[in-house]
Amino acid sequence: MFEFAVTVLFVLLLVGVVRLAFKITWGMAKVAVFAALAVVLPMLVGCFLTVSGMFLLLPLGLMSMAFGLVQACV
Repeated sequence: MFEFAVTVLFVLLLVGVVRLAFKITWGMAKVAVFAALAVVLPMLVGCFLTVSGMFLLLPLGLMSMAFGLVQACV
């Protein structure tokens, strides 16, 4: 009976640790996405000012990947 109680306790502890790991990972992903967006948005404005379509592909691609990452994690 003691072994069963200890096993249940360790399984509950494992579930709690995994839940905490997912929360920390999600927080780090949000920080990375918003940092990438902070870099990409000025690039996008600069590319709009130069009116060159080839230079627009890079920041738009990066923004769409960041948006997709946020949507996939929600």
